Amino acid sequence: MKDTPQRSGAAVKLGLAVVLSALGCSDGLTSLRSFTPEVRSVFGALPSGIIHEVGAGPTSAAPDGGGRPYAATGAMLIPGTVARIRASGNVTLSRDGRCDPQQPPTYSSPITPHGLADGSGRVLVNLPGGDPGNWAGNQPGEYVMHFNGGFDTAISIVAGRKGIVAYCGLPNEPASIPEFALSGSTTLTIDILGVNVAASANTVQAGQSIRFTPTSVNFSRTGQILYFFDTLTSHPQIEVTSCTNLLECDYLPAQSGQMMACLYNEQGYPVCGKSEQINVIKCPTGDTLLDNPVFRSALRKALKDSKADSVPTSVRREVGGYAFFDTTGLRVVRTETASTPCSVNYFAPANAVLIFHTHPFNPPEGLSVPDRFPSNCLGGLAGLQYDVNSWGGPSPDDWRSSVNFGKPAYIIDKKRIYVTNPLVSDSTQWRNSTKRFDWNTRRCKW
Repeated sequence: MKDTPQRSGAAVKLGLAVVLSALGCSDGLTSLRSFTPEVRSVFGALPSGIIHEVGAGPTSAAPDGGGRPYAATGAMLIPGTVARIRASGNVTLSRDGRCDPQQPPTYSSPITPHGLADGSGRVLVNLPGGDPGNWAGNQPGEYVMHFNGGFDTAISIVAGRKGIVAYCGLPNEPASIPEFALSGSTTLTIDILGVNVAASANTVQAGQSIRFTPTSVNFSRTGQILYFFDTLTSHPQIEVTSCTNLLECDYLPAQSGQMMACLYNEQGYPVCGKSEQINVIKCPTGDTLLDNPVFRSALRKALKDSKADSVPTSVRREVGGYAFFDTTGLRVVRTETASTPCSVNYFAPANAVLIFHTHPFNPPEGLSVPDRFPSNCLGGLAGLQYDVNSWGGPSPDDWRSSVNFGKPAYIIDKKRIYVTNPLVSDSTQWRNSTKRFDWNTRRCKW
């Protein structure tokens, strides 16, 4: 059976692609039951200790009472994370000595002192198109605010300063006279916070337990630890109350999804993160690609499109393609062109992680004999039995394609899936190097 994948950099039409959705958490203990911002899987280090100065700048004679426009801080709020901004230091406005002695000589603290109604303060931190955050007292001389990264792309964090409005009271003097001077600065320290949620396994069969271990990134955990299992459906997440406040959570997922853990930082703000997707599947193989539900679904669809149950068998056709990873996960692309019941031409680009095609026939099983190839199978195959023993399931051409392309080939027939090892170039070792997995037998049915 001749199945020829060809390298190509040309654009292809996606045949099957599944985008995994994710939900998330907002701030506050009570609101954790109805997550609104998006929380994604975040693994590894995150930026921290980014410094930005909000200086004195213009005097109060400038527009907006001496305010300064927004400027980039150099920090990006990454999707699925929380930005914590700490501010310390004052900008001080000093009045001319000739001004009304009834007014204070100086106005300090561009961050509204804790307890005043205007929580936004005079130093503003914002996201493009959003509203300024609110400052809260953190410790003496320092204030803090948080932003939750509930969006799809990284967004620049910007900072500016309101004007510090004061009254001079000099008689017969125009307001434009520089009767005030600004000095000092406010230092912003920006950390991107996240939670890494490690899982002991990514693929299990129903009834198997997985251990989840959350780790805080760029903050020290305080208070509660809450766990929620997101089944990736429209239904609310499942609160895993048996794991509340545990440093590790052992959980038996009934269906595929992601574990989300919410930890609280030093200011009592919730920071959440999700594990990688956990796949609860029938007959796990230990092959991470074959155990991916997206790929399994694509293989079954490919076999259906091969008309594998059609009679006469001459109308059956092999189909094939490849799979690759992008930011949404595994994507499967069909690229077959000319095909017969026993051959197919298809192509795959360099970023493919695998190639695949179908054999739309029954192999031998027990006392059942294998299917015979129809008359439109060329190369002397017509009338022969479908042979999965000589080369382990793949044909010699299948093996050569896998070796030449440098990618494992996944081949599905009506009972099993066969996987080649592209590192095995010795044809005498091909049969023993083939991995075989049942998918539609008495032993295992997907």
